[in-house]
Amino acid sequence: TPRYLQNQADVIRSNVTSALCDRYDKYYNSVLSGISPDATIEDDSHVELFERRIPRPFRPSNSRGDELLAGIGFNVHCQGLSIDVLQNGAVKPAAVHYSVTHGAPADHAAGFGVQGVDESTDLGAEASSGARGGLRRLEMKRLEYAKELEDTVSGLIRSVGEHFKMQAQVASTRQQAGFKMSRHIPPGVPAITHYRNKSIECAQRLNSLTWNIAARRANCFSQA
Repeated sequence: TPRYLQNQADVIRSNVTSALCDRYDKYYNSVLSGISPDATIEDDSHVELFERRIPRPFRPSNSRGDELLAGIGFNVHCQGLSIDVLQNGAVKPAAVHYSVTHGAPADHAAGFGVQGVDESTDLGAEASSGARGGLRRLEMKRLEYAKELEDTVSGLIRSVGEHFKMQAQVASTRQQAGFKMSRHIPPGVPAITHYRNKSIECAQRLNSLTWNIAARRANCFSQA
């Protein structure tokens, strides 16, 4: 729901959203001015490319762990090949070819270990979710979490249905004894309690991994 997403963005995931907003401001200022106003190096025109640490179209491979530069491709190389033809003692351009290469897009700053360990303690059991790896593996894990949540919710619905079926079987007897028909689900039903708690846990793990994947995908797409 919109209220749930707003709470996630403003409270639970405030560190992620604030980091993305801060990164956008620095990238935008860098594009407009040619150099970030927050950079520690005032003029990097004489600094070697592999030593620069400010938002630029190029960044060296040894800066892959820098969170500020996570959205910029690394090891970008632009090559140009000009072919000239010598004809009648004169050199004439025949063709020009350009190519651009760069490192494979990956969010190295986010790491490839277990995802969710450093999240808020309000997220419950997601820290031990076991989701680890790069974007592709996390996407596959997310499908597993979604299937697990679907099966758990189905089990919860089935348990509630069985509870009401049992209630219906004894309804006539209770009505004859003067008791009113109750549609309330008591909290002490073991099957319903089990599936309800497991549904909450599965939903929290799925939501946590979905947010982590969204941030990682944004960095990878930005690099590409």
